[in-house]
Amino acid sequence: MTPFDAVALLAMLLTFYPDVSAAALARARTERPAYFSGGTIGGTHGDKFTLPDGRGFDLIFDVENATGTRHWQVIESGPGAGVDDDPFALVPGPLRPLDASAWPAPVPAPVFLSMVGAALAELGASDSVLTLAESAIAVASSPAALEGSYAATLGGIDGVVAGSHYLLDGADPIDIIRNHDAVGAVVDAREGEYDEPPPPDMPGVPDPGGTPPIEYPQ
Repeated sequence: MTPFDAVALLAMLLTFYPDVSAAALARARTERPAYFSGGTIGGTHGDKFTLPDGRGFDLIFDVENATGTRHWQVIESGPGAGVDDDPFALVPGPLRPLDASAWPAPVPAPVFLSMVGAALAELGASDSVLTLAESAIAVASSPAALEGSYAATLGGIDGVVAGSHYLLDGADPIDIIRNHDAVGAVVDAREGEYDEPPPPDMPGVPDPGGTPPIEYPQ
């Protein structure tokens, strides 16, 4: 019988069975029995594993949670668990923790307070300077100044209306009529009536009672 290897069992479960569940664990026991070394699956939720020598392992973390933290694990449970050597235990190395008593205690040096005080002294009467700057900004951003700048650069609304009137006075009605006829020929190339019948459930169009005549200015 193949000796039990907890690391190999965990690697096999992580590789071939991404769906962590009791059903997947039972399937792995059937399809790859060599990794279980003759052990059996049990427990209330089907997440426990017991070897022939009596050692037990918990193979699913947070088995009752359908999503989120549930994942594969191989942790020995029961009396005597954790007594055996940890396969991932750290070995002693050349580094040792530093002796804190070998270092002198830090002496507070209040240099920051003097630096801030010197900086504030250099500012002097800066409050009055800031007040004057705020007043200048408020005056420059007034509506009157903005309207004056707009009128000086773009001519204001009166200039725009006067320019529109000038263009309308210079327009020739004959040109407008000719443009209208040309557009009509392009929009409706067939020059035919719309003869498609309306849907059967479409309500009738109410009679407006006549269209008043359009009066054009002389």
